Amino acid sequence: MSATDGAEFARLKAQLAIERQAREEEARQAREQIESLTRANDALGKAIGLLQQLSVRQGPTNGE
Repeated sequence: MSATDGAEFARLKAQLAIERQAREEEARQAREQIESLTRANDALGKAIGLLQQLSVRQGPTNGE
């Protein structure tokens, strides 16, 4: 392997490391977004359940 080949190999290896790090960061951000959306979905589900309980307790309204 010539010095030029070695330099090219080192450059490609460094580029791959940069790309791998970028993919890992994107995956981390996606996991965080999924966790955030899951928490929001759970909270909305609980809120809907509470509203349904209130609606059942209050019975029909004048509009129904």
